[in-house]
Amino acid sequence: MPPLPQPGPNPAKAALGDDMAAIDTTVLDHLIDMIGPAATPEFIMRLLADLRRADAGISVAQQSGDPEGLRRHSHVLIGLAGAVGAVRLVPLAQHLNRTAGADAGAGTAALVAAAREQIALLIAGVMARNPAAAFLP
Repeated sequence: MPPLPQPGPNPAKAALGDDMAAIDTTVLDHLIDMIGPAATPEFIMRLLADLRRADAGISVAQQSGDPEGLRRHSHVLIGLAGAVGAVRLVPLAQHLNRTAGADAGAGTAALVAAAREQIALLIAGVMARNPAAAFLP
């Protein structure tokens, strides 16, 4: 298996602003190259669905005071974000996973808000790199 590419310039950054620097698109591009064009639409569809499910799960768990739900959904998010190069989201999700239940107040709310913002940026980045994703269910 070829080595993973090193972080490089971020072409999505110009289209979507400086916040997109949080996504190392070389990782996502490498993954898509390995998957191949035939399987890429299904991969993108599943990735977006999983990200949206994790986002909704984190939101509901935080609002209902469910630390196990926060742990479960942030654990999924760690894997998703790491696999596609979301370099800011990974440490946020890890911190949320470690601290879920330890602080039910403003600290958790701030972490959830920051994670959800990064999830939205990741979804936008995936869609910017794969414009056909806008037409996927």
